[in-house]
Amino acid sequence: MAAKNNMTLLLATENTTRTGLSYTSFTTTATGMQKAKLANLVYKDENGTDYLSWMEEFAPTLPAGTETNAIIKITEATSDYINGNFSGVLYNNDYSVKLNITDGEFYARRFN
Repeated sequence: MAAKNNMTLLLATENTTRTGLSYTSFTTTATGMQKAKLANLVYKDENGTDYLSWMEEFAPTLPAGTETNAIIKITEATSDYINGNFSGVLYNNDYSVKLNITDGEFYARRFN
């Protein structure tokens, strides 16, 4: 993993992961959205500082007011690649800095 300027997306679902569905880190009943087992965003900035999002299950152990908001949507998946978009709220290690990620896009080659 890169030591700086790196974005990592983690997604785990109960069943087959589907395209066109937005997987969240929080419980929702909104159409087209589903809570994932894990939907996590991790960012390492140009100084090597880590920022990450949290699943709602951790909310009771986090500082008051910490948002548990991450969304990952796979828009296309082939045998060669996966692409989609993401957004969320990330915090540094001591929760003193909050980053709002909007309109993030990813393209990842598959190695099966």
